[in-house]
Amino acid sequence: MENEKEILKPEPVPETPMPKSAVVKTYAEDMADAIDHVEGGMIRQIIQEQEDGQKREENVSPESTKNKTLMLISAILIVSAFVSLFLVITFKEKAQTVEPVKQTKNIIFVEQNKFLEVAGLSKTQIIETIKNEVSNSQLKIGGIEAIYLTENKNVVTFKRFMELIQSNVPAEVTEYTNDNFMIGIYNNEDKSLFILLNIKSFADIFPGMKAWENKIWSDLHDLFDMELNADTKYLLTKSFEDNIIENKNSRALYDNEKNKILEYVFVDETSVVIISNDDAVHEVMSRLYSAQLAK
Repeated sequence: MENEKEILKPEPVPETPMPKSAVVKTYAEDMADAIDHVEGGMIRQIIQEQEDGQKREENVSPESTKNKTLMLISAILIVSAFVSLFLVITFKEKAQTVEPVKQTKNIIFVEQNKFLEVAGLSKTQIIETIKNEVSNSQLKIGGIEAIYLTENKNVVTFKRFMELIQSNVPAEVTEYTNDNFMIGIYNNEDKSLFILLNIKSFADIFPGMKAWENKIWSDLHDLFDMELNADTKYLLTKSFEDNIIENKNSRALYDNEKNKILEYVFVDETSVVIISNDDAVHEVMSRLYSAQLAK
């Protein structure tokens, strides 16, 4: 029985060994492939990083064409900004230095004020500008409009006005006349012009006014819309005469028919009015008195 059991016991099957060379070759190749893959990837990465670094250097480098262009554009923008800022500041300063017309204190009460810019105008143009305002003024009956001439927004003084119309007024008049004078329009159905002077004193200005008499009509006849022609040229040498109006001393120029042509009245110690219409004299004097009483 024992022999039978031994016979029935299967014999172990010997293992077939794998070829050693095949296992080593496959592993080596795999390792090589892995190494090649890793090294190749690292190399590609290194190359990529170098290329990226070069691009960054090119982008940063001031020598690159792109950066030169950007730097040039930036410089132009900066210069433009500074130029714009300079222009804004300059024009702002100029705008701030251009002052509006200074409101002159009226010597008398008036219904309206008118400022006429005369910078650069000739004598004839200035006189025509004033006469046009007299004609076109929308002034109620019995009203007075004050006209102030201006040069570049600055109110013209009496002395400057005499220069602009090339007057022969003596220095004794301009020296004793304050800057604040008024050209006025009085509307009593017919509009008439007058000049109201604020003077230092009667005693100071009287000699100068008397000395001006031989030129005053020549200087002012255009302004008062009176023609100089063959029929009126005798007025150039005709003498002024003493006159009294509402108990005030005046000097008047009469034509040959005894019509009053021009007159200057010493309204009070500090006021002289040059005028051609007695109605206007009464109104100006009345308003001067009212202004003095209001003080």
